[in-house]
Amino acid sequence: MESRREAEALLGETIEGKYRIEALVGRGGFGLVYRARHLIWNQPVAIKFLTRLSNVPEEARAEVLAFFVREGRLLSELSSKTTGIVQARDIGTMTTPTGRWMPYMVLEWLEGQPLGRVLRREAAEGRTRSVLEAFRVFDGVARALAIAHQSGVAHRDIKPPNIFLCGDALEPGVTVKLLDFGIAKVMQDHSGEAFETTGGAMIFTPHYGAPEQFNRKLGVSGPWTDVYAMTLVFLELVTGARVRTGESVGELAVECMDDARRPTPRALGVEVSDAVEAVLSRALAVQIEERFQSMGALWMALAAALELEAYPPLPAAREDSVVTAAISDPGTSLTGAELSGGLSTLQALDSRGFEPVHTETVAPLPARAGPRRSVALVGGLSALVVAVTSVALLGDDPPAPAAPASSPAVVEVDEPAAPLVVTPPAAPRSPCPEGMSPITGGPFYMGTDLEDVPALAMARPAHQVTVADFCLDVREVTVAEYRACSDVGECKRAFLDSSWPQGSTPRREWKAQRAA
Repeated sequence: MESRREAEALLGETIEGKYRIEALVGRGGFGLVYRARHLIWNQPVAIKFLTRLSNVPEEARAEVLAFFVREGRLLSELSSKTTGIVQARDIGTMTTPTGRWMPYMVLEWLEGQPLGRVLRREAAEGRTRSVLEAFRVFDGVARALAIAHQSGVAHRDIKPPNIFLCGDALEPGVTVKLLDFGIAKVMQDHSGEAFETTGGAMIFTPHYGAPEQFNRKLGVSGPWTDVYAMTLVFLELVTGARVRTGESVGELAVECMDDARRPTPRALGVEVSDAVEAVLSRALAVQIEERFQSMGALWMALAAALELEAYPPLPAAREDSVVTAAISDPGTSLTGAELSGGLSTLQALDSRGFEPVHTETVAPLPARAGPRRSVALVGGLSALVVAVTSVALLGDDPPAPAAPASSPAVVEVDEPAAPLVVTPPAAPRSPCPEGMSPITGGPFYMGTDLEDVPALAMARPAHQVTVADFCLDVREVTVAEYRACSDVGECKRAFLDSSWPQGSTPRREWKAQRAA
């Protein structure tokens, strides 16, 4: 579906008897996006067709679809935990009128515009921001990415077009959402056959690529890759201009892997404190082990550097926990042969099924320079588990065989220069304000399946959602407390003389009484 005529051939088509395609709204590196109408709910939805996967051989389609289902389920789980990730509603495949097979994903319809369009407009206007202003604008989307990283999930293609602004102005408080979660992973693991006739393709955007994406000898991609790309986008928000200036993939690769050209705030002409400069410089380190290993770690460090004392902590941020894996031959582009290299291992794992896993048990990689070092022994079986986990989670090339259990692997770790002082843990602080108790969230069914009540049409069907942890008042609000809240303008003023006649008085009379 390369031509516009082919793309527009789907307009008016109905998929699965419930999605009628209304308009072509976008095209990108992975496929086409349409606005469609959910015929049962009469609500707009977005449908993304992964046209790049349409050339996958017929015998491989079942495998692609199984992986696609798993990624869709993962996206649905992530979007239930945060409003900063676009919601997945459905997935499937269809054959176009011209006989072309394509997988698709149904997503929530968003009103707004991609960040890339906003940044281009602001660049033309000469708009810049302080680091603190940019922090407040990006806070929601950064926390969403941190939640994904703590679930063991990386995006791998963070860029302005994949960040969506649900509003007109890029100001604090606006809802910002991440798009295309899991898409790069699907493309990376299953598009090898599709690219055999095209000479290969990159599954990332060079202007926002991390060093390990240009040269795989530096390591595998993961949450730390998102840290690098998100920092580039963040600095673009600050400076009002794209950070990377290379005009070709080769120039961008050289620029990206040259530590002397690290685009820190001061290198870009932005005046910042030493603490902020250090944090953002570390986020753009060429070597993976020198970088923040998750968005949560970066964002909490930046909040501290900005001296935001009351900033709410991110959930269980794991500092510098890196999945170790064998490194494949270096390459500056991801070709079809390279992409399909790990498919057999992935298929073997798929046959048993796996879910994203955490990596707390993985030792941090050693710093490139530091104090005295000691040697820690890691059993060969643990090394094998870590290697298999990295393939399941990250989808990179299969690891080299691990050493047998009788031959432990050797990993260097930093030895502290001073004796370790153990202090008793402080009493846990309640995450809630005084007078409120924390309530543990969980899944429940929301909505209804009743079809004979028109007023409940928007609540159908009943579906499972997950509520995050929340705080609940220990007791009811008193009249005095509500009055105090009202006096400072935080609550609406109560009616001085109101009643509810419960049908004993005509509606117009009690409405007039309330208005008076």
